[in-house]
Amino acid sequence: MAARNVFRGAAALLLALILSSCSVVGDATVSVRLHYPDDNSYIVITAGSQAPAARPRYAHDPGNRILIRVLAPHIAVPIESWFDRSEGRGDIAGIPPGTRIAVEVDEYDNTATTLLGRGWSQGIALSAGQYREVPVMMYDRGTIVRVCGAAPDNVSGAGTSGDSGDDGLAADALLDNPLAVKVGPGDEVFVSSSQYNRVRKIDRYGYVSHYAGDGTIGTLSDGQPAATAPIGAVYDLDIGPSGDLFLITGDQQIVKIGRTTGLISIKYDEQKGNFNISAKPDLAVANDNEIYYTNGMDPKVYLVQSGARSDYVWDNGASSTAEGAYVNTYPLLYPSSITYKPSGPYLYFAERDRGRIKSVSMGVGRIYTIAGATPGTAFSEGIDPTVMTLSWPVMIEGDQIFGNYFIRERYVQRVFIYRPTNSVYTLAGSDTPTGGYSGDGSAATSAALNNPSAVAVDSRGNVYIADSGNHALRMVIGGALP
Repeated sequence: MAARNVFRGAAALLLALILSSCSVVGDATVSVRLHYPDDNSYIVITAGSQAPAARPRYAHDPGNRILIRVLAPHIAVPIESWFDRSEGRGDIAGIPPGTRIAVEVDEYDNTATTLLGRGWSQGIALSAGQYREVPVMMYDRGTIVRVCGAAPDNVSGAGTSGDSGDDGLAADALLDNPLAVKVGPGDEVFVSSSQYNRVRKIDRYGYVSHYAGDGTIGTLSDGQPAATAPIGAVYDLDIGPSGDLFLITGDQQIVKIGRTTGLISIKYDEQKGNFNISAKPDLAVANDNEIYYTNGMDPKVYLVQSGARSDYVWDNGASSTAEGAYVNTYPLLYPSSITYKPSGPYLYFAERDRGRIKSVSMGVGRIYTIAGATPGTAFSEGIDPTVMTLSWPVMIEGDQIFGNYFIRERYVQRVFIYRPTNSVYTLAGSDTPTGGYSGDGSAATSAALNNPSAVAVDSRGNVYIADSGNHALRMVIGGALP
């Protein structure tokens, strides 16, 4: 689809980054100047034969603030500059020439805290004295965009499956059935391309690369380079407290990949092939020697320590479903997802067949309901999670930066956001059981998804959705922000 430059009322504008030579240290550096056209300009570029359309004028407010951020692998610390929007331009001097330069532009209200719009441009290559003009498309908060994977084809309406694009821009790459996504401490994004038995990494500059898996299923051993290890299909990912990546495979092998070494350490390798594919194995990492997981088959939450597995939530025969039941008395009905919150600490799991999201207060070993009720109330925006009806919840993902949780029901192509205000809203997708692909560049709440399988959040509040049935990774801009 052709790129679209749109002025959106109160939150979107067309910006241009003019990259021009600057004599800072001979010809060793270049400058970035931000400029936007006259506010009477209305530009809409659409695909096919559609005619340009006018958009509401976005008035220049001297109180509004623009932040430009320039970053690249060869720039140790991102270069930033604030300026008033009414000035019409902002300058950043001293950008070293190089490739993979990325530019992020954020617009705030006069408090410089409430985000109005945001945009970015990636893959810019600069040489000394070079002049380029790079358009930066600005989006409202809550807009959904495609980060990786192909746009939908004209036949099925779903994204295109494939396995290509390493070392190029992620937006040009292909994925296949991305079941898991997680954001690392440097805002790098890890995504499982499960049908090709690989994990791929998208860096902060928008480039994708191979990270783990050689495309096969085989025998793993400690110390193998993750990039050439036969890890097979990866069903879930998590980040440990030291920034290491953990994964769980179809054989319920739990593996750690060292952040600095890229080598694997096998954390668990005793249970083979016993899981229900409709739920998939799911793990939550507290630390290197405290890992929780579910397999969607057994009515238990397991704890892995020192390579051995024990029961953590299970029914020892006392069988209590009362609020505050002990972890060793609770008769689980299809645990289908799990996430860990270190403050507390708490463990959360989705209980599919009981229609509940549960929390474990780990200090006292008791279980409480945080979402779902029977009989309950049909969902409406802002509903209290403890009274809402949940139909087969199969995903619970935590956001440790902003305090949100994300929920998905199995037969609904929608992701809920459960906010710290104890209210639930639609983050993305619709309440229809039929999957599809639509909505890029528009509000995420009107987009079509196809089996969203996992969610992750970066430090800027962007929410990444593994839209597995569409073979795509999509992002809700600022979706996790308060």
